[in-house]
Amino acid sequence: MRPPLSYVPALFPLCGFIAGMLVFEWVGHDVITLTVVPFLIGILLICFRRNLPDWIRIVVWFVIFYCAGVYDMSISKSPAVMNFPDDTRWWSGEALAKENNDRGCHLTLRLDTMGIGALVHTPHGISEQIEVGDIVSVHTSLLQPVNDDVPGCVDYVSILNRKGIILTGFADSVEFKGHHDTWKSYAAYWSARIASLLQRSRVSSDTCGFLLAVLVGDDEWLDDDTRDAFSAAGLAHVLALSGLHVGILIALVSLIFMPIGLWCDWRLRCAMIVVVLWIYAFITGLSPSVTRSVLMASMMSGGIILQRPYVSINGMFAAALIILIVSPMQLWNVGFQMSFLAVGGILLFVPPVSNAIRHMGRWCRWIILTLVISLSAMASTSILALYYFDIYPVYFLLANIPMAIILPLLMVAGMLLMVCEALGFDPLWLCQIIDFVYAMIEDWTIWIGTMPSSVIKGVDLEGIILLPYYALLVLLAIALWYRRTVFAIIGVLGMVGLFVSVALFFGSRPEQVRFVPRNSYVTSLICYNAGGEVAMLTTAPPMIARSLQKEYTERYQRFLAIVKSDSMHLYSTTDVIPVVGKVVLVYDDSVLTLPISGKMEYAVICRGYKDGWVKVLERYDPNAIVLSADIPKRRHLRLLDSIRISGVPVISLREKSNLP
Repeated sequence: MRPPLSYVPALFPLCGFIAGMLVFEWVGHDVITLTVVPFLIGILLICFRRNLPDWIRIVVWFVIFYCAGVYDMSISKSPAVMNFPDDTRWWSGEALAKENNDRGCHLTLRLDTMGIGALVHTPHGISEQIEVGDIVSVHTSLLQPVNDDVPGCVDYVSILNRKGIILTGFADSVEFKGHHDTWKSYAAYWSARIASLLQRSRVSSDTCGFLLAVLVGDDEWLDDDTRDAFSAAGLAHVLALSGLHVGILIALVSLIFMPIGLWCDWRLRCAMIVVVLWIYAFITGLSPSVTRSVLMASMMSGGIILQRPYVSINGMFAAALIILIVSPMQLWNVGFQMSFLAVGGILLFVPPVSNAIRHMGRWCRWIILTLVISLSAMASTSILALYYFDIYPVYFLLANIPMAIILPLLMVAGMLLMVCEALGFDPLWLCQIIDFVYAMIEDWTIWIGTMPSSVIKGVDLEGIILLPYYALLVLLAIALWYRRTVFAIIGVLGMVGLFVSVALFFGSRPEQVRFVPRNSYVTSLICYNAGGEVAMLTTAPPMIARSLQKEYTERYQRFLAIVKSDSMHLYSTTDVIPVVGKVVLVYDDSVLTLPISGKMEYAVICRGYKDGWVKVLERYDPNAIVLSADIPKRRHLRLLDSIRISGVPVISLREKSNLP
């Protein structure tokens, strides 16, 4: 009998590759020279593998892929930028991605002069005609992003750097210079063409946005209320393309190609299915979850064509290895992590349960397996969702079971509608049916999300909790596979102890927090005092202020979880925040005429204030003057030097973001 590990030969190369990536991330370039000798020794040992014991082969493959992981990270990591000019000028580059939001458009560019990535924000109407692959010039000043000094704040700089983005800026003008054809531009073109088929149909706007998300992965048309409702009901995974959607597509394509398998050659049918899947993955932008599903389906089809055995979990390991070799930064992508954890949980828990209930009736097996699939996927990803997004839907089973039935029908109906639109026929009856079904889904989702205690929030998890949680989850899976009651008892007791320790020893609130989010164009002050509310004071106009409030609520979810709050109270610039002492934002000469009395803690000088700092000192007599980061750099430095020479306490928000 073959040993169990022989069925998963991709496991140790994957572990070695990830280990090499993590070591490089922690140590840096110094570790590259240490990998040359182990790599050469490993290659030599593989050449003489006939005389090697099995455990040495495992170690050798681990070491070889460990070295490969180190090298792959070294060539993929974004270069450091030193002494970068921060004056306003024209920058030219290729548009790699485009994303719209309430306040404008985000363009991700690869700069021609330096070959590095830059994230440029533009107002609405400036870059509406720009598409992926266009060569553009933007008029902006580019700066290196800096993290906010906020409790629980995510490492925003690292997130951008792992996407290849080193600089950020705001462009007031964009000029089109040409176009560069790449696979991303072709994918964006065909995705837009396919999306236009649904957009010109007579389905409602809400239904169209949902279909675009579940069919082509374009979630730009989904409103925030829909996203929040699906998240609260435990259906957020439905709005992001994943193995669920690819599985439905495989079932549909297999049915369409069934005559080929019956009348011609079943191997040709498998090959055609794989081709269709890769075309779909290409159009949807090769997202990690879709790529993983298509790779696993391709390996399974290859096994069928070559008449070789296929092990699902080994296919998952191999798919992860291939994705990381091509794009190692995906390891830190939340979508990549949750996609593979969900599939890993399903492959660990579903097979032993399926074997145990194989003698039951068909419908009974279907119901039990649906429950187990939902539970295993949720158990594998829920703690990660709590860690990243501070949300755990309690009634996810109530939402997922009906969705498992309705979603395939809705996706098939949406595909049929696109075919009709492509042929020049707009079937009103089909649009009405799709609208009716989606309205049922939406009403059901909203009802579940509004049930009492439907969502758990405010749990501040430390990253160290993830390791024992997943170790205990694997122990429970081993207990199911080998039917070991002792392992099951240890796993359950360990889970209970872990949750109790989280409730007792983690999540203490800070007494007081005051910080200014990094923004080069407006100044916003966010404050919290123990027992009070989270307050936001901003110099932005009312429409932009509400958009910023929503953006900061999402960005600082973990901070809000730490202070046990789920929202920020927006103050106007004429208010003085009472919960943290007196703070005023001086962004305009008229602010100096406000009837504010008493000792002021901070007077924050912002962009737009033209007078001298002495007038601010005389008017408010603050404990310290604060210079906002949105003041142009040269004026900022002049003011900073002048105030420091005079001996007045001053804080530069270009140097720090957290107020004492």
